[in-house]
This record gives sequence, C-alpha cells and structure tokens, in this order.
Amino acid sequence: MTEKTIDRNNLTTSDYWDRQWENTKLPSTLDVRKYPWRAFHELLGNILPVNEQHKVLEIGCAPGKWLLYFHTHFKYMLYGIEYSPVGYRKTVENLTAAGVPFRVLQEDFFSSSLTEKMDVVFSYGVIEHFDDTARAVRKHLDYLAPEGTLAVILPNFTGLYGMLQRLADKKILAGHKIVSLCEFRELMNETGMEEIAGSYMGIFNLGLINWSHTPRLFLHLINFINTAVHFAVARLHIKLETRMFSPYFIYVGKRKK
Repeated sequence: MTEKTIDRNNLTTSDYWDRQWENTKLPSTLDVRKYPWRAFHELLGNILPVNEQHKVLEIGCAPGKWLLYFHTHFKYMLYGIEYSPVGYRKTVENLTAAGVPFRVLQEDFFSSSLTEKMDVVFSYGVIEHFDDTARAVRKHLDYLAPEGTLAVILPNFTGLYGMLQRLADKKILAGHKIVSLCEFRELMNETGMEEIAGSYMGIFNLGLINWSHTPRLFLHLINFINTAVHFAVARLHIKLETRMFSPYFIYVGKRKK
C-alpha cells in the first residue's frame, strides 16, 4: 500500500490502524464468560450452526480473536481480510500460535483478491469507518453465499458514548460515521436483507471510549468504575439494553428470498 488512504470513503488510514494494533499483546482471545462478550455469544449461539464445512470471513480481522472464537465454538474454516500491515502481522502470529488453519489476506476489502463465497461474513467495528455506509454493507454482501448469514457489530455513538468521546477526544469521532440501529435496519432492508436479530448489546462499557489524552489518575477511576459495573452486571444477570447506554448494536440477517 503506497497510499495513506485508499479512497475518500475511508475515514481512517492504514497508519491509524497500525498505531491501534502495534501494542496489542498476544495471544488474543475472546472470553465468552465475561461481559459483554457473553451476550454476543448467547445471541450468535442461537443462530449460527456448528459445521466444520462452513467458512467464515471476518472483514477487518486483527488481531484474530473473533476468528478464533468462530473456530472454537462453531468449528468454521477461517478467512480474514486485514487492511493494516501491523494488524495483519498480529493476526497471523495469533492464529499461528493457536495452531488453527486459516487464510488471511492483507488487502483492502473493497478490492480483495478473495473470490470464495462465505457461509458467514462478520465484522466488528468496521462499517462505521466508512462515510458511505451502504457501499461498505454491499461489499460485505459480495462475499456472502446465497444462503449465508451476515453478522455485524457496530459501536453505539448515538447516546452516552458519543457525548463522552467528544469530551475525551472529539477528533476520534472524525473517523466514524455515526449510525443508529434504526438507521442501519432501514439500510439493510433497502439492501434486500431479512433481519434475523438486531438489538443494542451491553449495558455499560467505558472501554468503548478512546481515553488516550486522559490523565493517568482519571484512567484508574474509569477502569475501577468499568470493572465494578461489569462485575455487578455479571453477578446479577442484568439485561437492560438501551439506545442511550448500550455500547454496541448487532445486526444478523440473510438475503430475502
């Protein structure tokens, strides 16, 4: 990649993502016993079949922990596309250390050489980094087999977290196209998708915010609050997802017949 940004639709650069991934510690895995991943796992576990013949593609797959999740819990064959050179290297190291077969490409997913169709296409925190949300969604669907399932997770910056991010470092939001679950549902319907599941996920997570310019003492307080809330949610089995306080939303769908 010689360009800092592949096109104007992309709100971030490869350098931005290299900085995000360069300090990632390996191995990196997803512990579904912990909040908020348990909620995602409960939802996906009720929808996706366990099938060793199924292929899953993760778009924006660094550092590979979601691919490992799909292999561990659903036995899927693993494919990934990663834009960032550092993210690509971290993903390869992580999956290699785990001893699982995989195919990961360091490419732009809008122009990837991958031609195989997937049973599951997944992304976590990718679509919101493109100004043209519909174009990003359509490209996800280009990789999907006719009977395949699309599952995408986006951050919810329409409520509390958008306000907090503006206070912490509003420049971070320049790399995001803020989309609500309602708007995303409308887009997916217009794109020809039938919703299987769509909901806000999680109750509270200050970890969604980029606090890089926050004083260290305040960071300790934030981590304490976050840990205390997560502990209470897990122990009390609280489920109270809302547009204002939930940190994410998830959409799962198939093409309309």
